[in-house]
Amino acid sequence: MQNYIKGLLGSMAVSAKYRGYPITVVACELLLEDEMLLYAVNKELYPKVAQRCKCSGTTIERNIRTVIMHIWDRNRQKLFEIAGYEMDAPPTVTEFLGILISHLQRSETVMKK
Repeated sequence: MQNYIKGLLGSMAVSAKYRGYPITVVACELLLEDEMLLYAVNKELYPKVAQRCKCSGTTIERNIRTVIMHIWDRNRQKLFEIAGYEMDAPPTVTEFLGILISHLQRSETVMKK
């Protein structure tokens, strides 16, 4: 699963050089295990990701926002394709993670897991 998430980020021009890259991968893995974490991002998801990545919750949010802005600047069209709709502004962290999780859940790769 981790390789598929990394491939998805790579398809949006996000490379492993960004600190937010592994953080986004871990967040997606946790959300695929428990989608309800999407409703408690600050209180439950960020602390779990921070524990796994050995950093603070504010670092988690900032680094995922950096990934979002990189995608927004470099490959916005791919984000629209994955989301299934166009946006007027970059998505919030929660919206972005929701878009990724929804896409991953729809993909055949996840269904065959």
